[in-house]
Amino acid sequence: MIKDKLKKILSVEGIFVILLFILFCYLFVENFVFSESYEMGLLRYMDDYNFNVRLNEWQTSLKEHNFQQIFCFNQYAYGWIFWALHGIITFPFYISGMEQMVISTLRNLSLIMSFATLYFIYKILGYYTKRNIYKILAILCIIFSHEFILYSLTFDTTAMIRFFGIVAIYYVVRDKDLSIKTIVFSALCLGVSVATKIIGAVFIPIVFLLLFDRLRNNELKDKFKKIVLWSFIIICSIIFLTNPGIIIFAGKSGTMQPYNDYLFNTLINGVIIHFPNDYNGYFEQITACFYGRVVAII
Repeated sequence: MIKDKLKKILSVEGIFVILLFILFCYLFVENFVFSESYEMGLLRYMDDYNFNVRLNEWQTSLKEHNFQQIFCFNQYAYGWIFWALHGIITFPFYISGMEQMVISTLRNLSLIMSFATLYFIYKILGYYTKRNIYKILAILCIIFSHEFILYSLTFDTTAMIRFFGIVAIYYVVRDKDLSIKTIVFSALCLGVSVATKIIGAVFIPIVFLLLFDRLRNNELKDKFKKIVLWSFIIICSIIFLTNPGIIIFAGKSGTMQPYNDYLFNTLINGVIIHFPNDYNGYFEQITACFYGRVVAII
């Protein structure tokens, strides 16, 4: 029994997992080294510093019970869910004045989501090929892309967008028979990805095509019901998670302004100006998802 466990650990897959764990630990520690102050964040990534300042504004609103500011927060045209998730997790450190813990925790959240994304990509590839070497090569393609390490060490939207986008894909390909629960969960994850930043919409056609393929043998009525449900959940989750204030404070003067600003900045700045650059990074992630299948077929 011990011999079998040792053999499994010393396999190619086992050694690869150990190396990934060592890399994760190294990056985890490094996040503390570069987190002594907000100003030190400028040494690595300027946006990291700016995002921390804005997050502090949201946490101040939470501390002062300024509910309209809490639920209508779309700084840098990022959705409310991005600020709320990170703000709540680090709020105890913020009110305790533990600046380094706030910064390092935010960066390590990106690190955890980045490595969790690798895990789900590996699982997705497992449904297309049983050859571990191809799955490992796909993961290496991602790790050695320039942006993987960068966004694992910074407080940014990228890790969150790709994590929830990949999880949405995983739940669509995981089961042979897609249940309502699975479809709803996949749609919610996709909604979180898009609500975080509009570039997450790059996952929508991929998930839709996979969903349509998985339902091809279902009756027309069942197929239609599940696709409509999936679409409805995505639309509702994107609207609410982008700016829940438009629902909570419906009818109140000025409530729509942050949401309108978000849409304008996203469509003009995010899509037209920055989309080509952002798309390249996400294309690497999506390509890697299907790398194993392509190689296996060849």
